[in-house]
Amino acid sequence: MRNPIITAIFRDTKTDLVPLVDGLVVQIIPTMSLLTTCYPHAFAAFVVDVDGLVVWDDQAKNLIACCDSLEDALLQQVMHS
Repeated sequence: MRNPIITAIFRDTKTDLVPLVDGLVVQIIPTMSLLTTCYPHAFAAFVVDVDGLVVWDDQAKNLIACCDSLEDALLQQVMHS
């Protein structure tokens, strides 16, 4: 299932990084197999071949809060672009 927000981000982004509010950036990678090549200290990546977003954290208890913050930043980005 295609996500319209993620599809819009892929369509509108010409680089391998999506800038978000507060200086955050999310990397765009072509396939899931390249997750291990993401930037150090990254916490998320858009994956083109699955039209999705992968989010991770060193501490599982922080994952929901990380996703919530990222969702807010993405919505702000889409609403202001």
